[in-house]
Amino acid sequence: MLVVHLHSHGPDDTRAIGAAIAGVLAPGDVVGRVGDLGAGKTLMAKAIASGLGVAEAVPSPTFPIVQEYDGSVPVAHVDTYRLDSEDELIDIGFAELVDSDVVVLVEWADRFETVLPGDRLVVRLAPGF
Repeated sequence: MLVVHLHSHGPDDTRAIGAAIAGVLAPGDVVGRVGDLGAGKTLMAKAIASGLGVAEAVPSPTFPIVQEYDGSVPVAHVDTYRLDSEDELIDIGFAELVDSDVVVLVEWADRFETVLPGDRLVVRLAPGF
């Protein structure tokens, strides 16, 4: 697991960081995002998806736990916030997503670390730097 600590001074920086991350991703990569509510996890997901050629809007996937998008590289956006157990993450087909040719973006990635692949990028977002 690679952990990256980035300093963003606002939404524009967060979007730029997300776009830069998108530039190094390939199908099959997993990017976990960790941080409190409002830290910028979804904003970063939007920027990464846009950088991977997703043209449609990327909202927070809180109610549909998984949202998939077509781009130059397909993207699956997973939000684990409302899941209560690792079994629930497994039941939604998480392993199949990880084993496919999509980039998987996981919000609240710290909730179920044992289910996530060891080979992943984790971005921790925190206000107040």
